Amino acid sequence: MARVDLTVSQMDFDTGLVLSTTAGDATDHHSFTNASGDVFIYVNNGSGGSLTVTALTPQTVTSASLTVEDRQYTVANGAVKFIGPFPTATFNQSDGKVYFDLSADTSVTLMAIKHGPSS
Repeated sequence: MARVDLTVSQMDFDTGLVLSTTAGDATDHHSFTNASGDVFIYVNNGSGGSLTVTALTPQTVTSASLTVEDRQYTVANGAVKFIGPFPTATFNQSDGKVYFDLSADTSVTLMAIKHGPSS
């Protein structure tokens, strides 16, 4: 099935940002558009256990044919964590999106956030 695409919300000095989260999906997983490499994700883990967020890395170092390992982040039960930003050369898939997987989704909420210009 298709990944659940997160809408990237922009935060700036003048307007701030109201959190508008999406429920985690450990079956279809998630993605977000990352055109400039300055997007990070907000993860709120109320699952009752530790959560692993895995950012998939399609990058290969061509001269040595080495695949860059996926990056894993642990979010403790009851914790909120901001993860990123995600450099485009390392994390963007061919469609310009970052793909990430969750080890659990019960009571897990997410949001993709980009910092905007200051006034």
